[in-house]
Amino acid sequence: MKQQSTAFLILLIALFYATSHTQVKTGADLLFEKYFHLIEGKKVGLVTNHSALLSNGAVFRHPVQREKHLADALFEDKRTQLVALFGPEHGIRGDAPDGKSIAHGADAKTGVPTYSLYGTTYKPTDEMLEGIEVLM
Repeated sequence: MKQQSTAFLILLIALFYATSHTQVKTGADLLFEKYFHLIEGKKVGLVTNHSALLSNGAVFRHPVQREKHLADALFEDKRTQLVALFGPEHGIRGDAPDGKSIAHGADAKTGVPTYSLYGTTYKPTDEMLEGIEVLM
C-alpha cells in the first residue's frame, strides 16, 4: 500500500511539473504559428462556433488580446481574407438559444456574411461556397 501511495505521489508531482511548464496550444494557435502559409492570400470560409478561441497573443507577430475568437483574428489579419462564416446551432458567437433556427446575415462584430448550418440547412450550399478558396 505504501508503494502505491508513493507511486501515486510521484505521478502527481510529475503531472504538476509537466503541466505547469507547458502551454497548451489550440489548433487556432498553431494555424497562426506554423500553418498560416496554407491560407495566406486566400479567400477563407470558416465553420465555427463560440469555442474557437486562441489561447493568447504570444503566437502572433502583433500581440492580440487574450482569448480572441478565431473569426476576429482572421478578419484582422490582412494576409488573408475572411469572406464567410458558417455556424451551428448556437451560432458563430454562441448567443442563439437552444433549438432556435438562426437566419443568415452578417456577423455583428466583423460584418462578414454568416450562414446558419442549423435549422433548414445543415451543410453549406453551392451558393454559400461561391468565392471561397479554403473552407476551414
